[in-house]
Amino acid sequence: MEAKYKFISNRITDLRFHENILGKKDVNIKFSVEVDTTIMNSQTESDKFLINFKFNIKDEDDNFKFKIEIANMIHFIIEKREDFDETFSKLCLPDLLGRSRKMIKDITTIMNVQPLELPPFEDEMS
Repeated sequence: MEAKYKFISNRITDLRFHENILGKKDVNIKFSVEVDTTIMNSQTESDKFLINFKFNIKDEDDNFKFKIEIANMIHFIIEKREDFDETFSKLCLPDLLGRSRKMIKDITTIMNVQPLELPPFEDEMS
């Protein structure tokens, strides 16, 4: 049986932004993501997982830096651990990455800076 999941919520746990407008120019942006998964309750077949994304976006000259950490709460119904792994990589991760891209765009829009419209992640398109 394939595991099922339900998105519960996401929230920003850390946000840092720096832009040096004096050094403004066309920039090459470097981007990295760290993913951390924590099982909130592993006593039953119904588990809650906290999945943290840490996005680091900056240009090569450090004129622009944007760091955001997004905590995603997911509820899984699983029978076997293998079911979680497959469902997470095929369904859940692409969904969370898409939600995170939208959140980053919304936050940068609210901050009144050039909205960051990140392209779809490789895992998002699988």
